[in-house]
Amino acid sequence: MNFNNFKIDFNQLKSEVNMHRLATIILSLALLLSIYGNITNKKIITREISPLCSEMTYGYDFMNSEAHERLGVMIANVIGNANPSNSDYVKNTVLEFSASNIYNKVNNILVDQINELKRDEVTLIFESDNVQFEDDLVYVSGNSITRGITGKEKRNIRTYVMKFNVVNYSPSLVFIDVYDDVPRNAQWRAKNASKK
Repeated sequence: MNFNNFKIDFNQLKSEVNMHRLATIILSLALLLSIYGNITNKKIITREISPLCSEMTYGYDFMNSEAHERLGVMIANVIGNANPSNSDYVKNTVLEFSASNIYNKVNNILVDQINELKRDEVTLIFESDNVQFEDDLVYVSGNSITRGITGKEKRNIRTYVMKFNVVNYSPSLVFIDVYDDVPRNAQWRAKNASKK
């Protein structure tokens, strides 16, 4: 037995073991950093439904202003373009976005409005021409036409005001108001405050 060869082989094995230990430590640190990054990272979802529209970006608990505006315009157009034949679609679409705390109230109001719409055979037409997002509220305004069974039309300016929250990547409607007037946003409030 040659002790010199044995010593060289043992030293070589010892250095290989140290190198493997160092590699294991580095890989363990990389794994821990990766796990930490995955746990703390909140994903952002970007959607582009139509190339004519801007991107909708939302995360676990937020949406960008474009997403607020697009959802507001979509719901305003659904509600504002109701007639007896699409009333169930209107109800289902609005309720799909309604938050749980206002779901029953919205459902009851929609059922009452839909029953009146069907009974009176009224057609609503809404052409949105302005959308603004300010103070967490979306203001969608435009021309509204109400047409009855006789064919007579009533025209006015209508505004839909909505507020959306995002929970677990799901946007939900938490507030809605509809009135026949221009948007009562900060500009309107400042103008009317100066009149008083």
